[in-house]
Amino acid sequence: MKKWGFRSYSLNWRNILILGGILGSHFGYCSEAVSKTDPLFYTQVVEAVFSTEDQANSVSAKIAELPDGKKIAFSTRWDDTNIRHVDTVKMLKKHGLKATCYLTGEKLDKIHNVGEKILAEGATIGSHSLSHQRLDTLLPNEIFREIAIERPILESAFNVPVTAFVLPFTKYSCSIDPNVAGYIANSIIRVGYLAQPEPFPNTTSRAYGLPEETIFSSATFSANDRNPDEELFERNLKIAFSKIAENKIPHMTLGIHSWQTDAGLVKLGKMIDGIKSDIYWYCNENEYAAYRKQFLSSKIEKMSVDGKKAFFKLIRPRVRELGNEIPISMEFSSAPVAVLGVKAEISDNVCKVYHDDSERNPARIDYVKILKGNKAHSKKFSEIEVEMKLNLEENPKISLAINSSKNIHKGTVQFILPLCYDTPEIFAFDGERKVSFDANLATENKGAIPDLFREGNMIFFARCDFIMDDKPCRIWVSKEIKQPITESDCTRDLSISTNYFSVKDANFSSVKKMSIPGARLKKVAGKEWKHSLKGKKYREFLAYYNGYGALKETLDKKESEDSRAGLACADFEAPKDGIYDLFVGRCTRSIFVNGESVDVSKDPIKVQFKRGTNRVILEFRMRGGPQIFAVKDENGKFLNCVKIK
Repeated sequence: MKKWGFRSYSLNWRNILILGGILGSHFGYCSEAVSKTDPLFYTQVVEAVFSTEDQANSVSAKIAELPDGKKIAFSTRWDDTNIRHVDTVKMLKKHGLKATCYLTGEKLDKIHNVGEKILAEGATIGSHSLSHQRLDTLLPNEIFREIAIERPILESAFNVPVTAFVLPFTKYSCSIDPNVAGYIANSIIRVGYLAQPEPFPNTTSRAYGLPEETIFSSATFSANDRNPDEELFERNLKIAFSKIAENKIPHMTLGIHSWQTDAGLVKLGKMIDGIKSDIYWYCNENEYAAYRKQFLSSKIEKMSVDGKKAFFKLIRPRVRELGNEIPISMEFSSAPVAVLGVKAEISDNVCKVYHDDSERNPARIDYVKILKGNKAHSKKFSEIEVEMKLNLEENPKISLAINSSKNIHKGTVQFILPLCYDTPEIFAFDGERKVSFDANLATENKGAIPDLFREGNMIFFARCDFIMDDKPCRIWVSKEIKQPITESDCTRDLSISTNYFSVKDANFSSVKKMSIPGARLKKVAGKEWKHSLKGKKYREFLAYYNGYGALKETLDKKESEDSRAGLACADFEAPKDGIYDLFVGRCTRSIFVNGESVDVSKDPIKVQFKRGTNRVILEFRMRGGPQIFAVKDENGKFLNCVKIK
């Protein structure tokens, strides 16, 4: 199987800019497809008036790293589609903090029940993936789908931009496949997410090996999700400060789950009051992302001087690329007495420059899924029909047409393609509302889709921004190509497992004996062995079974998560006697190989196999779901599994 990863992908500075519209030097990016209009940036002329001509001649200007002279941005993060968000948001609002709630799923009735209430309280919404899968367990096409599709779902559900994303389970890498982090990062960039606050320092550099201009990080900390602890809160706050100093990223985020009782929220509010400071800019994630992007990618150029007036060219990202209309703060070396030509506010030598009136976020957003054929009508824009054609055979080409009975203009189309394809430039349209381009495979693929990308459905997106009735609007369009997953001799398709059982009822010496090749697999604590669910989304090196029901029951009974266990079993075929590498998930508590116990403290685990069939049984504790379960030889090649009889 051919390896394809983020580091081997041609992700140079120009590609980063085109992929997500995130980076930028305005100069050095000029697409012929967009005529004379840059789709990512626009220019304002700032006319600063000073007390003397000498001041006007000598003055310089730069962009302030944070607004209002603040030193650290302070946001909050709350994961999952949880109705407790509403009480959390209200508490934070009472204590002067803002919330971003990261919603999961496509069931609009459930999303609306939470989303509409938190928006009404002034909170913002972020993405937490489509179904809260552990992304490190998924096929690359499914990683992309989970990350990409939730943005149009949420934006169209609430008519608000979504520019922040957080990882399910905070998992961004896989011990058995180093390319996984690249699949995740590339997906985030392509979709146009800007910020990703996670509970480890400098997400962008540590997780993805990228500069901070690509995905904006934060020092994320908690006070205990279920029962706020003041000592833990203060200790984690100090750690957040140290992360900020070390990584030079002025952003901290309090979170992560809205699992507090009413009494717990009151306690957390008092803790927040105890650390209030004028150094903090209390913001939500959309505000931080929009400001940070402007700080990192805007450019100020002094143009000319006329008497006491100095003229500056400010090149800044368009609002539709920011997701928020927050002004940018210009710091002058001398304090101006007035600023003309733009809407602005002056405080000493700092000037807040607002966006032009023509630069606004979309007032309406729709998501059109083309399920049959090539055409579909928009529900929110009854005047519009979209047509997307995918010709992916020889000389692949993708086209999009927007048919409207109403005048639409100043439009752009950004195509967001599966990871095995290069991302095209952003297209502009005005009169003719049709664009097409050659769908080029990523350079290293040499004209053929890698085998790993031939499994799992491929989904293609287009983001269309335009003006209708003098209002900015947006339509997301998607079209999916179904691809079957072929069964193979791997743990995903041939391992078997038990449901969760009570540890105190299990006889693990009996389990140890069952790990002898050919031994009969008997019930364990009353639980039958069954073939694992054949995951339609999962990698070949996983054993999949669902233990979340048992976990919920365990928590409801206030039992330890270690009080229950599950088992997975696979027979591996070894070509010769020798030492092999066994890879397992982090929840593995014990391992039995060919009738013997094996130390689980190392990763990978060295196991002695004999030539022929070898049996491995894993005991899992804690959370259910897909678990890594695979064996590699000295050359890094996976061993095949054989069906257990």
